[in-house]
Amino acid sequence: MLHLDLIFKEWALTKDKSVKHMDLCLTVVDRVAGSLIKLQGCRENDSRQKWEQIESNSKLRHVGSNLCLDSRSARMGGLTVEVCGPSLSQQWKFTLNLQS
Repeated sequence: MLHLDLIFKEWALTKDKSVKHMDLCLTVVDRVAGSLIKLQGCRENDSRQKWEQIESNSKLRHVGSNLCLDSRSARMGGLTVEVCGPSLSQQWKFTLNLQS
């Protein structure tokens, strides 16, 4: 299981479903499998920045595409969204959860 805080310092899943660090949010630009995730300024109602935890809070699924955050290509280019599956590259854990 990968820990977001090992890759990104001080990231949190907020109650408005953003994965946020300061004023930056994980953003899905293209809602197709294999698309790279971008870091963009957080926008409250931007559906490209909405995520939810699934499978006992071990995975992050993009609400608008139903694709999961995946690290399999992180060394070559960055995080992507992929079809949700059993891969360890889709396992995430937050040390700080601001959903409550």
